[in-house]
Amino acid sequence: MMTFCKQRLPTKAPQVLSAALDRRIPINATLFSKFLWACRKAAPPMLWQALDMYSKCGVRSPDIIFQLANICRMSRCPTTALFLVQDAIENNVDIDLKLMSLFAACCAESLCTRAADTAERLLDLVRSKRIGPYHNHELYCNLLKALVAQDRFDAAVNALDLLDSIGFPPAMQAFTLVLSALAKSGNVQQALTVFRTMVDRGIRVDTPALACLVAACGRAAQLDAVQEIHGYIRDNELVLNDLVVSALVSAYANCGDLEAAAGAFAERCTTSDPHGDVFNSMISAYCKHGKVAEARSVFDRLPTPTIESCNAVVSALVKDDRVSEAMPYFRVMTGLSAKPDVPWFVRLINACDRCFEASSATVLHEFAKSSGMVGSDKVASAFIAAYAACCHVDRAYDVFADRCAHSIPGVPVFDSMIAGFAQHGMLDEALDAFNRLKESRVRPTQTTLVGLLTACSNAGADMDHVEALVSEFASTWRINVNHNGHLVELQARAGDLDAAEALARSGDPSLASWMSVLRGCWKHGDEKRAGRCLKRVLALPDDGAARGHMSALTMMLEVVPDSRTSMRKQIERKMADLGQGERRVVLQLPDRSLRVSSADERFCNDPVVLEQHLGLLGRLQGRGHSPDSKTERDLSRIEVVALAHALATLQAERETPVRLSLDTRIRRDTHAVFKLASQAYQRSIYVRDPGRIHRFHQGRCACDDYW
Repeated sequence: MMTFCKQRLPTKAPQVLSAALDRRIPINATLFSKFLWACRKAAPPMLWQALDMYSKCGVRSPDIIFQLANICRMSRCPTTALFLVQDAIENNVDIDLKLMSLFAACCAESLCTRAADTAERLLDLVRSKRIGPYHNHELYCNLLKALVAQDRFDAAVNALDLLDSIGFPPAMQAFTLVLSALAKSGNVQQALTVFRTMVDRGIRVDTPALACLVAACGRAAQLDAVQEIHGYIRDNELVLNDLVVSALVSAYANCGDLEAAAGAFAERCTTSDPHGDVFNSMISAYCKHGKVAEARSVFDRLPTPTIESCNAVVSALVKDDRVSEAMPYFRVMTGLSAKPDVPWFVRLINACDRCFEASSATVLHEFAKSSGMVGSDKVASAFIAAYAACCHVDRAYDVFADRCAHSIPGVPVFDSMIAGFAQHGMLDEALDAFNRLKESRVRPTQTTLVGLLTACSNAGADMDHVEALVSEFASTWRINVNHNGHLVELQARAGDLDAAEALARSGDPSLASWMSVLRGCWKHGDEKRAGRCLKRVLALPDDGAARGHMSALTMMLEVVPDSRTSMRKQIERKMADLGQGERRVVLQLPDRSLRVSSADERFCNDPVVLEQHLGLLGRLQGRGHSPDSKTERDLSRIEVVALAHALATLQAERETPVRLSLDTRIRRDTHAVFKLASQAYQRSIYVRDPGRIHRFHQGRCACDDYW
């Protein structure tokens, strides 16, 4: 009957075997073997019925266990067969070559912890001579696969030694398995040991494993090891293999040997153009070490630009704050149908913020709209911040409104808009954005409150307004922040310098708080108090590359009257010690941003620029401005020269505001010149300095002459 089931009706085999059990008929190996044949022949194989009957009446023999394990493999459940190893051991079943090979295959296919445990057990049985030392390379490779899949690297290396001890030296495939796994996991020393053994035995190291090893040595910054492997590469004429050379270039770069990386790249290029991956590795190597010009030179040699190469150059240029130079590569990258990931794209937008690159932000914005990326809150927030920082708060609001029209955005979008309005001192607009947040049932954060308080500070709001906001956040959302710094700023601005100084003393020493008091002294002419504040400021660390200290000294110099010659000289010496250096200005022109500095003689002495400067001075004098010798020096500062150039360049575009960014706090006299110019030219002028954004219009500034 079982024979009939095996041949014609396999699904009935379990019923036949159950009937035999019910009648207490002894189940011998022949009957059970036919049962397993029927289970295997069924579609799908009857795995669980076979396992159930094996537990009840299965005969323990090499053939029976082999058939059952085979059914497990056929059912794609190799892990299920692993218990049979222990079952065979406990029942003293001889594990012959065929059964051992099947167990090893099940271990390799399972790739789980149990599989690695089983592989180690089988190797221990070989080591103890419980199982014969079978000479089968595939068998041992399967066991090694199970071990390295679970990071059992010591066991894998010991397995190689075991093969030597049984007189069956590991083959290339076994060595390669272990070498690749060790290299990928960062076990460099063990990988090098395996590599050297292979070299000593004359076993060829295949190129993928070799590339993995080179890369691992590079990541570990082991230059000696990279050089050793490079020697092997030369000896085996692999210097033209693109996979190996790409890894070699990257490894040398990671080890800091850029010259060797360039040498390996040049050696590969002697006969033909390498694969794009080799170019990408060399470009990335140069970018990693700040050699952007060299990276761009290699990029220009690429037969066909790749997304990776564009990405590397763009990232390097952005890191170096050269956003406008990165834009052509970004266009090539997007022309390859590449859609950058959001974090990378946000870093690019943030660079536009830092570099005052509104034109580049516009290019990115158009791409974001066409690709759908502008729907991301992170991307929208970055654009709002960038446009606001680039003095285009109207564009920032457009991004905000578009995002809100699509769906209710997350709180980061609202926070970016509030912070953008705060930079411009636009308190009413910041409060409108906050009210919109509440209407949208979005929960604010500490960042929201800080943005609103900053808007209050920059707009000169009264104390009651600030306390109302702080109270609302505390009572409604249980959000509290230390707002002493904003209170100091508002009290100093209002002229209550005693209260401002007392509050600055009461908390932890803060550069921002004491700068606020110093600003109040500067505004209200309190020279004595300003001297005390200056000492406090200079005693505190300045994370802004001495920019805060320089601003403090500049304000103090403007507080001290010209008659105090000795005091003024002391301040000027201190400024010289800090290394005031060149002052930099960025101008936004219609299609680009122009960077100039006080040390840029070619710009400052350009005949056209000089004529534009004289034109500005003439226009100011026509408005009744009669400069003395001190004011004439102020009028020749780079900020004013840059303003003259911007006004002349934008002459045909009457409605376009002038936008400049300064790397130092705008001086009082320069501020006065900009106010006059806005009235003389009937044009709005935006100036971003480290503290805030100024908007000059019709002879007034939005900061109300307090900054």
